[in-house]
Amino acid sequence: MEDLINKLIGQHLNTDVDLSFFLDKVNHCIQNLKEEMRIGFEERESSFLSIESREFSMANEEFEKIFYKAEKRVDILKKVLQYLVTFVQYYSEEDEFCNKPYFSFTEFNNLVVFLIDLLLEEDVQKVISEEYKELSSENKKQIEDMVLQNHNEFLKLLKNIEPSKGESYLKLFDALKNLSMFWFKIKNWDSLKIRKADIFIYKLTELLLSKKEDLNKL
Repeated sequence: MEDLINKLIGQHLNTDVDLSFFLDKVNHCIQNLKEEMRIGFEERESSFLSIESREFSMANEEFEKIFYKAEKRVDILKKVLQYLVTFVQYYSEEDEFCNKPYFSFTEFNNLVVFLIDLLLEEDVQKVISEEYKELSSENKKQIEDMVLQNHNEFLKLLKNIEPSKGESYLKLFDALKNLSMFWFKIKNWDSLKIRKADIFIYKLTELLLSKKEDLNKL
């Protein structure tokens, strides 16, 4: 498992680079997330434009709903990455996150729960089902049960967390790391299918969970 993770990360990042260079790459990813989403939707929009005029209005309305839903998800993903970058920059064992005024535990917690709850969205489950069919002979119901089980396990990691305790952040980091691992497996460790954002979330949370004194090297 560790070899697969290192290989996946290595395809996107030279693990010998220093921390500042790594964070620059993450920030570049953050800046381009929405643009990449828009490019994808521009390609999909052509299929809506080919619809007969009497059906176009309804189809266009549906397209806009899909677009704004995707845009919200990207905004949440960006915020999660921005939080993680900030945590890595300011983390120290002596100074807990909860003592820093610019860290909102409630917001960060809500963002993490949002990403976990996406697993229950119909369109996300459809993607998971299509990907998982290539890896398993399980039927649709079994795949849905597998997703639900993982969803519940991720939320269990967040049980009994208290905003006043720095260790609560570590539980959120652990949940995000496990969520990234879930997507790695669903995408069969294929670097062409896995989002860079998920790889960066994994690496950032790994750094934070390690509690290393020296974060200048990955």
